[in-house]
Amino acid sequence: RMRFLLLIGLMGLFILPEPCLAKKKKRRKKRRQPKVEQVQQQEQQEEYDDSSYGARGRQKIGVGLLYTPLSDFVLSYGLTGFYNLSSDLQLGFDFLTGSEDLSGSFTDDGVVTVTKADLSGLAFWAYGRYFIGNSFNVMGGLGYRSADASFRIESVNSDEFLTNDIAISSLVAPIAIGNHWSFDSGFTIGVDWLAYMVALTGSAESTTSTNIASGTNQDIDSLNDDAVALGDRLAKTSTFTLLLTTIGFQF
Repeated sequence: RMRFLLLIGLMGLFILPEPCLAKKKKRRKKRRQPKVEQVQQQEQQEEYDDSSYGARGRQKIGVGLLYTPLSDFVLSYGLTGFYNLSSDLQLGFDFLTGSEDLSGSFTDDGVVTVTKADLSGLAFWAYGRYFIGNSFNVMGGLGYRSADASFRIESVNSDEFLTNDIAISSLVAPIAIGNHWSFDSGFTIGVDWLAYMVALTGSAESTTSTNIASGTNQDIDSLNDDAVALGDRLAKTSTFTLLLTTIGFQF
């Protein structure tokens, strides 16, 4: 009987530790799982902090400079101000201006010549910019565009001349696609790769001054008609802008 009891005791020593070890292993697995989740959450938070998406969420108000080297209107440089309503949506206000010499738009016939053809303009609009992901975005807005065109046409063989000042105004709706990047330092840079300013309405008013009687110099009248037609076309034409670049700071 003593041997039998000893045998049962020895069997218990070998059999009983297994469940205990299994329980310990299971407990260890349960303890490791929260650590993995914490590491993943920390990595996601670091990725958010380093992204443009995260920067827009923390930095609300921004200002910047605008410049485009490629526009089929006179607008080339200006200012912008914006507010990040969320990481996905930005509301802002843009202002652009510029000037151009239009002398190349006219052909002299040797009898009359265009001695002055200047165009200066400006545009401003309120917009909403929706971000699809980290930096890619689409923009749409509503605003106003105006320009002043000044022409002077002179006779080559006499002192006859005609000046024409044309005031151009349009209601416009700009749309654009681009990428805008924001950094934790507050620095922001963006490019609207393609922008299209839709002219919803347009008008041009002409004011002339001359020392010749109406209809007595058909060559000058013809060039003046070309100038008026150009002003009317500029007022009613929708225009493209490429590479509209923003450099600024947000906080």
